[in-house]
Amino acid sequence: MGESMNRRNQMVLVLVVLALSGCASMEGKFSATSQANVGAFADQTIAMLSNSDMGVAQEKAVYVRHYINPDWEEVQRFSALVNEAELMIRGIVKYSIRLVTIAETNKTEEKRIDAYASYLEEIQQNAEDKLLLQPGYYDEIIVNVGTEEKFLAALQQAQPIVNGVGRYAQLLMDDINDATKNLARKLDVQIDTEYAEVIAYQKALEQEKYAVLRSLGKIYQFYKGETSAFDELMQSNVIRDKKLIPKGEPSDEDIRKIAEHLAKRLEVLSKIWGEIEPDWNNYRETHRELDRLHAKIDQDANRMRAMVIVWLRAHQKMAAGVQNPAEWFDVESAPSQLFQLGVKAIF
Repeated sequence: MGESMNRRNQMVLVLVVLALSGCASMEGKFSATSQANVGAFADQTIAMLSNSDMGVAQEKAVYVRHYINPDWEEVQRFSALVNEAELMIRGIVKYSIRLVTIAETNKTEEKRIDAYASYLEEIQQNAEDKLLLQPGYYDEIIVNVGTEEKFLAALQQAQPIVNGVGRYAQLLMDDINDATKNLARKLDVQIDTEYAEVIAYQKALEQEKYAVLRSLGKIYQFYKGETSAFDELMQSNVIRDKKLIPKGEPSDEDIRKIAEHLAKRLEVLSKIWGEIEPDWNNYRETHRELDRLHAKIDQDANRMRAMVIVWLRAHQKMAAGVQNPAEWFDVESAPSQLFQLGVKAIF
């Protein structure tokens, strides 16, 4: 995969945030209306989604990108979900800005409400499709929006549609978590397959090293007077040079030669390990990088869940007439909101 494609695949939700960087310059450009402070709502939406501390770093998949095949179904699924997440965030920003346009270009409450109801009709089919709802599911809500006399009341009537964005976000982040897990599992297999020989050599050397070390330990025990330790040493079959095995009771010279033999074995093992170690370190670092990327994607997805919850609750507070915009976007309470509300309570 090309570097740009890989960066897109490895850093899920990086593009989601960067896609809004152009919108960040619009922050503070909207004026409030006397009836509904949609300007402040749009400003804070853009600020939260484009400048929020989501912990997204410009990491590069130095090792992992070598193993990614763009033709894999797992890669294509992952990329499609990242694109979908981008579109979702763009849709949230577009909706927030559209409220400003409706409020500022229509001078009466009646015209604002009519324009808002028409806009909801525009997005209705897409919303129903994304949530797998029957066509016309939101018809009654849109009708009720059009019968209101105040713009704020119309926004309140539309809250179930806004809440649908929250449900869609939760399902989408679930899909991203699952797709990430599937892709990571596939990459695990690819990495282990490429390093199969190194893994086998490392395992064999590890077993040999500890067998020799245990044998040296037996010799030390024998020197201390534990005569059974020598019998255990003989039973281990670690001594490769059979000429070193005494016929009867071992003399001090026999023990010395066996110890030297084992020490030389360790020295040889160390030299062999020196040849293998760079490849083994690359293997381990590749897996560590994959684990970091996987954890990072899951973390970003969970933060996105929380941000969408904050946004829809902010819409609810604005529509309810809460005057202070500072009370709308309480990002700090997002984790507790997720825990307390749950999916059913949100929708």
